[in-house]
Amino acid sequence: MPNRITVLISCIFLLCAWGPAAAEKRVALVIGNSEYAHVSPLPNPVNDAADLAAKLEALGFQVSRANNLARHALQDALAAFSDTATGADMAIVYYAGHGIGVDKQNYLVPVDARLSTDRKIRFETVPLDTVLASLEGVRGVRMVLLDACRNNPFEGKMKVTSPTRSLSRGLQRVEPARGTLISFAAKDGTTADDGTGRNSPYTAALLKHLDQPGLELQFMFRKVRDEVLSATGGGQEPFTYGSLPGEQIFLKPPETKAPEVAAPQVSALAVELAYWNAIKDADDPALVRSYIEKYPEGQFVLLAKARLAKLTKPAEPAQRAASDGLVLKIQTNLIRLGCSTSKADGQWGAKSKRALAAFQRHSKQKLTALEPTQAVLDALGKQTSRICPSAGFLTGAELRSSHRGRCIAYWGKTKGAQCYLANGSAHYTDSKWGKDTGKWWVQGNQLCEKWKEDDEQNCERVRFLGDGKYVSTAGYTWRFTK
Repeated sequence: MPNRITVLISCIFLLCAWGPAAAEKRVALVIGNSEYAHVSPLPNPVNDAADLAAKLEALGFQVSRANNLARHALQDALAAFSDTATGADMAIVYYAGHGIGVDKQNYLVPVDARLSTDRKIRFETVPLDTVLASLEGVRGVRMVLLDACRNNPFEGKMKVTSPTRSLSRGLQRVEPARGTLISFAAKDGTTADDGTGRNSPYTAALLKHLDQPGLELQFMFRKVRDEVLSATGGGQEPFTYGSLPGEQIFLKPPETKAPEVAAPQVSALAVELAYWNAIKDADDPALVRSYIEKYPEGQFVLLAKARLAKLTKPAEPAQRAASDGLVLKIQTNLIRLGCSTSKADGQWGAKSKRALAAFQRHSKQKLTALEPTQAVLDALGKQTSRICPSAGFLTGAELRSSHRGRCIAYWGKTKGAQCYLANGSAHYTDSKWGKDTGKWWVQGNQLCEKWKEDDEQNCERVRFLGDGKYVSTAGYTWRFTK
């Protein structure tokens, strides 16, 4: 009863630990912009978005994913997500693509942006403030992950109309509201590497650490920073801005194990008794010997030694004779079934074992061992016809032993034939030619046939193919039927 109570308490503990996490509402919007219409495309954002979306879904997030969005489509996606995120316990917006910083403001660049002049920035891009606005209804943790700090490809052809306007390298520093965390792939004022593999260095690091059990959220971003610094040789340093509540936050909670229930103690004597009971009636000397070796001072060692002596005592002459008689019977049956060509001599050796293995293979029977036992003799005795294929042609004695006055059903050109016994030979009836079309009999070392329609006799040598089938020198195949 105490053990059952312990298990029950453990189950209640697990339900309490996992219940709230399982009930959390987690949502994410994942965007990857690669196919820019007026500048060179980016190879990785679509890959980054696909892989990150799959990772977040595995962590229990309801993910909305979109690729290669123009300005209006990007605004619509954020508007729709603002409804989805309302009341969520955790919400993430991930964006991979181009972004620019101007006059202390940051902007996401849609795929249809031209940005021919600096004045067009506010009309052709989407401010980071709009992204943050989509998270206003979230009641828990809000995160924005921006892999958008790449070199500004529009800078070289963008006409600057205001001498006071500041176009920064990379994104500009932000100060989000309390409860919001923003992560840049590269620190403000620096640019991010798109990478040479499937994913950018920043997203590759996120994918590595997002689902690490028990890794607290802010510590996770530190690991991401270290991973990217290492991958880029110190050339790129991710940075996070904002503050979160003073409690531990996990994307994947620590793995909680139920308290171990102590196994009941078993005495050494009880173990020894169980061992002895398992082998005391065994006929295998090795099993009895194993007890003596394991428990040389055991409670039953004298009984074990007496049992071992009895099992290893040489057989009496009468016992040997009985054993030899069994071997002789088995060898005779193996010869009868075509599995042995050796003389039956009462000695069980390698040839007899090979013959028994051939019987086992061709009869598809499973024997416990290739040794002479009564069970083996019984299995052989149940077979009424040859089992093993013949290496050469059958002798007349072997043919008569196989025939035994039974009918012969042709397997070749006369499929569907029937036969019946009369006057010591097998008579053949064909569905096409009628009853008593011909007959078969054994003559010398050959199987002979005679067709009624032409009274012509034909005799052929025969080989056994196995599985009850025979073949003649003319290529006809058949089996003897009951």
